[in-house]
Amino acid sequence: MVYGSFDDSGEILKEFISFMDSFNIPWSIVWGNHDNESQIGIDEQCRRYTNSKNCVFNPGKTIGNSNYTVGISVNKVLKRTLYFIDTHGAVRNAGIYQEQLEFCLERAKEIEKIVSVPSFMITHIPVDLFHISEIEKGYLNESKKSYVIGVDVESKDGDFGFSFDSRGSGGYIKTDELFKKVLEECNVDGIFAGHYHNKCSCIHYNNLKLIFGLKSSQYDYYTNGHIGATLVTFSEKEFKIQYIPSFAEYAPVPALAPNFKNIKIS
Repeated sequence: MVYGSFDDSGEILKEFISFMDSFNIPWSIVWGNHDNESQIGIDEQCRRYTNSKNCVFNPGKTIGNSNYTVGISVNKVLKRTLYFIDTHGAVRNAGIYQEQLEFCLERAKEIEKIVSVPSFMITHIPVDLFHISEIEKGYLNESKKSYVIGVDVESKDGDFGFSFDSRGSGGYIKTDELFKKVLEECNVDGIFAGHYHNKCSCIHYNNLKLIFGLKSSQYDYYTNGHIGATLVTFSEKEFKIQYIPSFAEYAPVPALAPNFKNIKIS
């Protein structure tokens, strides 16, 4: 949420939390690979999130800073579970560790005692299933390093989006049999990830929807005309994805773009 090394005072984080709390709706975050670089420290960042007015963040008790679940209920009946998982990447090697997967399985058992519901996994760094899916579905190969689904390549199974990032499999988190067990026992039907600035897509793969979120800021590199938000709308047993373009003014130099606190929300 915050590029920590540029916020050693914690002022940007303070502004961000106040901004989000101003909507008076529940919100939360998953830890990214730069959040923990601020000199105010990890514990202080976690304290600010947990003490905010409307944030439902929980650092969790396993490896990392954001391993927790959030339930979505309708009329006090649980309908879906969100699994927030820290993928590390700064002070610890990027990955999803065994202890984190065991946490997911334990939570699934607790939830299953009450009701069986689908779940949605939220990470920052994507797992290798994202890369495997685009290769197996023919969107990406050795001679084709980028694509727009429905333009450069035929859309399959309702897939949509694009990839202008030519990095190979090395940027993804390798999964194993334990991860597959988590997907099955936690009833995961979708995984949401970011990290790659020039990927924005929804690909159906093995009963999953693998979603790259639309980049939300001008910092660092990005695809011109593709900045905004990703809206995930849940219904009883499924969900839909919609990309929402930003209405904020663009600036020639990203650092000079209007700050979010100057944008009027009505």
